[in-house]
Amino acid sequence: MTEIESVYNKKLSELRAKCGVYRPLENRCPAARCICSSMAECMAYHNSVLPHGYVDVEISSFNGHVNGNRTVDNHVVATAITKVMNYCFGDSAVKSDASRYELYKASVMDQRFSSGTNLVIHGESKSANKNKLGKTMLASIVMKEAIWRRMFKDNKAYTYMFKSCAEIVDDIISKRSADAQVNSFNADWLCIDDLFLSSRQSQGHILDQIMSVRLRENLPSILVIQFDPFKINNPEESLGNHVMKMLSDKSNTFVVSLG
Repeated sequence: MTEIESVYNKKLSELRAKCGVYRPLENRCPAARCICSSMAECMAYHNSVLPHGYVDVEISSFNGHVNGNRTVDNHVVATAITKVMNYCFGDSAVKSDASRYELYKASVMDQRFSSGTNLVIHGESKSANKNKLGKTMLASIVMKEAIWRRMFKDNKAYTYMFKSCAEIVDDIISKRSADAQVNSFNADWLCIDDLFLSSRQSQGHILDQIMSVRLRENLPSILVIQFDPFKINNPEESLGNHVMKMLSDKSNTFVVSLG
């Protein structure tokens, strides 16, 4: 049994135990479509795709505090939440603490996927363990919303990848990605996390390869940049030309700054 199957079975049992429709004595759901099963499937993918520690985050979880310390100013938090809400829910008046049902109704993630709309989140982090700002949390929240769309008939996206830039670069250099059914070139939804300034000349070149394909195929990407690309010289050496073009002209790209 795969990890996804194991989590699916566990979540399905938990949901059906609380369900008013499921008939446990008959071991069946009389509904035309079992909502518990659909939700359990999404939860299993959340567990499989999202980074450890980010499975349960919601947009209301982002408040600018890490371990009790403020790392992002209130006005920056408010702007970031507005942009992420707009990316996920469009111009809807839905609130960040809305119920899951209300968020389902307001979601525009199917449209974001069909139009290949990208999201770039950036802000300076001096190391992987210090000065955390919440960039990976925001990226996880958006990917989570993309996965929830599996419940609905209009969804056309079924594959996801959420990896650090270093992992993705290594996968391509080692040619492991060529053997993978889902990779950074073809995943319906891709998040490249932990894009740091790099002395590896290959990083910018490989990111250009990936983004060239994804932009051509109209596949949405979420990029988490651990520095401010507008405050350094030659950021394209680490990010590639395609990412810098996305940042500069913001064509079909939402940009969230936590700097």
